[in-house]
Amino acid sequence: MEYLDTDVLVNTMTEAWKAYEKFKVQMANKKQSKEDEDLDTLLQKVGFQYYHLLARKLDLNPELDKDSILKTEEHKTAFECFTESTLSIEIIKDDALQKIYFRVKDKKVLREEIKDKFKYEVDRTSPSNKIRDFMDWSSDIIKDIKYQRRVYANPVGRLLVNAWLPLNYSMMLITLAISIIIMVTWEEGTTSTPRYKPSYRYNNAGTAIYVLGAIHNFLSLGIFFSYVISNRPTFPSFSDIVSVCKRGDDEDDDDDRGWSEKKGESHLEVKAYGFKTIYYVLFLGCSIAGTFTDGYFFAFHLLHITEMNQLLKRVIQAVTTNGRSLMLVGLLGLAIFYIYSLLLFAFYSEVLWSSDNGRHCRTVYECFVSILHHGLVDSPYAQFEGQMTSDFPQAIGITFFDVSFFILITTIGLNIIFGIIVDTFSQLRDSKWEIDKDMQNNCFICSRESYDFERQGGGFQKHVKSEHYQWAYLFFFIHLDETRPNDYSALELYVYKQLMTNNFDFFPLNRALSLENEEDTNEQRMEHLQQQIDYLVSKMKDQEADQVREKEKQRQQEWERTHKKNDRTNY
Repeated sequence: MEYLDTDVLVNTMTEAWKAYEKFKVQMANKKQSKEDEDLDTLLQKVGFQYYHLLARKLDLNPELDKDSILKTEEHKTAFECFTESTLSIEIIKDDALQKIYFRVKDKKVLREEIKDKFKYEVDRTSPSNKIRDFMDWSSDIIKDIKYQRRVYANPVGRLLVNAWLPLNYSMMLITLAISIIIMVTWEEGTTSTPRYKPSYRYNNAGTAIYVLGAIHNFLSLGIFFSYVISNRPTFPSFSDIVSVCKRGDDEDDDDDRGWSEKKGESHLEVKAYGFKTIYYVLFLGCSIAGTFTDGYFFAFHLLHITEMNQLLKRVIQAVTTNGRSLMLVGLLGLAIFYIYSLLLFAFYSEVLWSSDNGRHCRTVYECFVSILHHGLVDSPYAQFEGQMTSDFPQAIGITFFDVSFFILITTIGLNIIFGIIVDTFSQLRDSKWEIDKDMQNNCFICSRESYDFERQGGGFQKHVKSEHYQWAYLFFFIHLDETRPNDYSALELYVYKQLMTNNFDFFPLNRALSLENEEDTNEQRMEHLQQQIDYLVSKMKDQEADQVREKEKQRQQEWERTHKKNDRTNY
């Protein structure tokens, strides 16, 4: 870097940028040939290489200032153009921190929903576990990015993916409008029509629902295809089934594969028979059915608000996360209801419950349905009270029946269910709080606390957004994957070899260049301070020695005066 001419770097970078911009204008309305594509690649490659050299020189030489070396507007424009498509990472090689600049072709293909999913599902139990799980996720995210590139290359696919939010919000507005029209205009139908067939208070209300329904169908179709194109739901193939069957035999072989070649369940794979895919199939089906059933099925789309709000998603998760526990408790409750239905059928069916008041109990099935309904809504006692006689033994049996039912079902059973839901919601809230706290206080890559960077490293936000930006490492892996090994730099080849052996020691755990520079300065300050302290200690020791000698001299003089005085007295 000492022998590289800064002006030559700036001028070459700028000339490459100008040539590339001129080439783009010339090829705007032409089909590129193979030679044109090679020239396009060459101009960009030269421009980025010289920009990376310039950026690295600015890092290594603190005396250089960007404003002083970029002397013209063209220089500044070219520099900013290359900056927008460049990211950097820090790695450790031979126990020394190194910085790598590399080109990023398209940052927008990394979807925000994947970032959110990663943030709240990655293993954060320890710094090393973070890195290992990040690498495990990286192979899946890279596959998704490559697929998204193909989607964005298609104009229709790009339109549907970019229109995801507008389509959802428009659909919700149409659904709300249809619901309001139904609430205001629907009336009870005539006796000659089926009970579910409404009549309209206003003549044009039915037409308005059909028109809005057609728009709703169009928007729902766009949402469905946008979901399918973005997520690519897959059916399990025969080879997948075979690999699952053989997974136990192949587990030992996984360690021999590169990080991107490991087999296993993907973090991002969407199954064609999964809940979300089934939901969007019902979503489209209810939209079409709503148009032909006077609008009944449009009510289903009001639930779609849970897909558009993170808070409501967590509320649903509070119920579904421990769904197995709730299901088991529900099965236990059904067993208890069945026992009570047998008791009701054997002893109280004809005496206390009758079909005249809606409590059917002629068969065990009817008793079971009746006790399930009225036992949860009110209680058996509410029905028994008005029909109890003076038979005291019967009253004792009813008392046992009612009190035990109240304790087991109303008190214990329902509170267990509510407790599971509340505890799950509390766990989700605490988990989110811990994750948010970790993101706010610790760097994902190096795991250093924010305090270190706020105190001496230039700020924590600057560090996590530019110095140790976690997604920059992901894009660097893509850069390695798309670059021929013969074109690797020394540092890129080093990282590539580490990845092929599943060795992630190149991540700068507990280290950062910004902190090391400050630590070097602090070490010099500490050394200078130690020298000053040693000088002061030495000086204090000399002063103490002088004081001791002075006191000893004074005592000697005092003894001599006393001795002379005694001699004169004796004389």
